Amino acid sequence: METELNQWVAAEKQQLASIMLEYGIEWEQKGTHEKHLSLLDFEKKERAKEVAALEAQKAGLDEHNVTMQEVNEKWLDQLENIEKETFSAQENREEADKQAE
Repeated sequence: METELNQWVAAEKQQLASIMLEYGIEWEQKGTHEKHLSLLDFEKKERAKEVAALEAQKAGLDEHNVTMQEVNEKWLDQLENIEKETFSAQENREEADKQAE
């Protein structure tokens, strides 16, 4: 892929870097340029990103589900206790009604 255009671009970048150094400016080479991908490879890469995002979302939802399950169990326990108290209060009331008669 060393075409004349690529060689010229590289030479211009090198020249620009040396001019910047003369003025005390450092050029941070990030190396972010990626080679061109075929359509299939690009689609694979994009799907991999989508899968990673969906897996992260699933993990978050799983955590949320566990939290909600714990909250549900807590409320269910409280509801059972209230039902027991209500039943006990009804029995006490019925006994008190019998004694009152």
